Amino acid sequence: MALYFTNDREGRYFQDRFVIELCTPEEEYYTEYFPDLQSMYEWLEDICDMQVQSMQDVDAIVKQWQKEYADAYCYIHEYKIPD
Repeated sequence: MALYFTNDREGRYFQDRFVIELCTPEEEYYTEYFPDLQSMYEWLEDICDMQVQSMQDVDAIVKQWQKEYADAYCYIHEYKIPD
């Protein structure tokens, strides 16, 4: 279990708000950081050669990957900003 927090509300020192951990059916491992969901979706499109516009698309891709390789995964974490 992990918690992802930042106190950099304005993004002055830490602009990223999402981190993705990914294992493809080809057993390629990635960890990447993104300032917003749209840039993450665009990156995923390049990795999987499929259109990605929502978390539901990501879930569908992972389900397909797991048919090819049971250990494939895609974990997306959002950095929270505490009050």
